[in-house]
Amino acid sequence: MKASRLAVATLIASGVVLIGCSNNSKQVRDTFNAMIGHSEAELIRALGPPNRTASDGDDGTVLIWDQYHDLGFIPGLGVSVAPLPYAALGISVPPKELGYNESLMFYVHPDGMVYYWRTQKS
Repeated sequence: MKASRLAVATLIASGVVLIGCSNNSKQVRDTFNAMIGHSEAELIRALGPPNRTASDGDDGTVLIWDQYHDLGFIPGLGVSVAPLPYAALGISVPPKELGYNESLMFYVHPDGMVYYWRTQKS
């Protein structure tokens, strides 16, 4: 039983690290597909508590882990170095963030078993 829990935790942890790299990679899909059929309790033990939950619309639950991927930013420009027409108008150009939010969602039947997962970027 302990070995099974450790294997599940290792699978999930490696998948969470990989999700930021490419949520469409075969390794990530295989990792999360391996959780289908496992219990909600095993999933929470492996990932920790979800950031939020929602209804799946059919008496089940969606467990949602949110993560922000910080990809840096484009520096802003002060008035003195801003390109025309911004400089002429006395307008500075603010920096722009390049990150995005991503949610990892596991769908759980009322009996507590995982039946589906997906990710969503926003």
